[in-house]
Amino acid sequence: PLKPSILVTEIENGFLLTSSSTINNQWFRNSQQIPNEINQTLTVTENDIYSVKVNYDNCSTDSDPLELI
Repeated sequence: PLKPSILVTEIENGFLLTSSSTINNQWFRNSQQIPNEINQTLTVTENDIYSVKVNYDNCSTDSDPLELI
């Protein structure tokens, strides 16, 4: 799959992270998988390092890490 990118939108009380991939996402926080977070978007309230992995046909590609400060 293509390497995903992450769009950041500031929202009330946090950020909305949106993967460039519409399907097969898995979100990570500080390099740790976030259980059950497989949607295109992720709402976060903590400043940490986030990334998303896209899995397709037994292959996967990681986004660059995104640090929210």
